[in-house]
Amino acid sequence: MTFNAPNHDDLFMLLQKVKQNRPEINQEDLTRFLIGLKMFGEVVLENRDNEFFNQFSPLVKEMMMTLKGKKS
Repeated sequence: MTFNAPNHDDLFMLLQKVKQNRPEINQEDLTRFLIGLKMFGEVVLENRDNEFFNQFSPLVKEMMMTLKGKKS
C-alpha cells in the first residue's frame, strides 16, 4: 500500500515533545498512536467542510491537547 500523507507539523519534533510530556506511556505505543492520530487529524482538517469528517474535529483537537500536556 502506498499513499501520500502530508502533514502541517514536524512529526519528529512533535513526537519528541509528546514523549517528554507523557513518559508514563510506552514509547512505542505512543509513537504509533501519535502518528496514527496525526494522519487521521490531517484528513479531518483537509476535509473540514465535509460533514462526516467535521464531526471528528473537536475530538481530534482534544486528544492532541491531552498528548501535548495542555490537558490531563
